[in-house]
Amino acid sequence: MKTLRQASIELDIPKGTVRQWVTDFGQFMSESATPPKGQVKQLDDNDMGILWTVYYLRSRHKSKDDIAKSLEAGDRFYPEPDPDPVSSPGDNQTAQNDTQEPQQAIEVYQAFKTTIESYERQIETKDKRINDLTDRLINAESRAAAAEAQIESKHVGWFDRLLGRG
Repeated sequence: MKTLRQASIELDIPKGTVRQWVTDFGQFMSESATPPKGQVKQLDDNDMGILWTVYYLRSRHKSKDDIAKSLEAGDRFYPEPDPDPVSSPGDNQTAQNDTQEPQQAIEVYQAFKTTIESYERQIETKDKRINDLTDRLINAESRAAAAEAQIESKHVGWFDRLLGRG
């Protein structure tokens, strides 16, 4: 069992944020995490899994509703376990990580790939637009130079007109 302070240290977030998350997502937590007013909140391993899940999803800018749906679906994200020789290989959290991590990695990869492909399409579109605008600018500059040359060839200064040269 952990206190809110211990959870905040483990998650590396303010204690007030942990308290708010316990309030916001208390329906998914144990009774010890949401005791009656005036009693100390105690977080068990499942509660910590919920907090890690909230932490993970909030870091990806998910809304409270999206997080609640994930928690309702049973999603739990845990940090990478430290290579600790004291921990037992039959640990339930480790088994849960083993089944979730590959799926999470695939989902993250797919989201990343989709985002990169979207950016590549946007870059291609912008490159085409830049090339088109560059061509138009070169064309406009050429026309402006030709017009200036034509004006200069027709322009006779007042002094030349005075002397009858133009």
